[in-house]
Amino acid sequence: MKKTFIVSLVLGSLLAAPSYGQLLNNISLGNPKALALGNAVTADPPGIDSIHFNPAGLALLKERQFNLKLLVGHVELSSEFGEPIVPTTQGKRDYYSLNAICQGKYPITDPVGSPQEINAIDQCWGVAPVANGS
Repeated sequence: MKKTFIVSLVLGSLLAAPSYGQLLNNISLGNPKALALGNAVTADPPGIDSIHFNPAGLALLKERQFNLKLLVGHVELSSEFGEPIVPTTQGKRDYYSLNAICQGKYPITDPVGSPQEINAIDQCWGVAPVANGS
């Protein structure tokens, strides 16, 4: 019995799927109390917004109410870039062969494998402008 419980517990934890929270879920309601409490206001609904959380809370309203809301959001996207993956010399040669602009800019007159040819191919490949940046 105990062994079966442990095995099922281990299997259950290994096969469990991750869950993800929703950042923007119900944020359009804009009630500060509800947002601060993680929308856990069902037992004590916040005024006119109780129509969403617990409609029975409307019975607690004493008189007519007017509700005007203004929501402002600030969204920022950012990314970080690491070292670029540089291909082998053969991959750079293939890129050079397909790129007519590189062939005009960095003509190769020396034989294959010479320092002039390797330098021209490296110049054609260039440097990633966003490498190690954000």
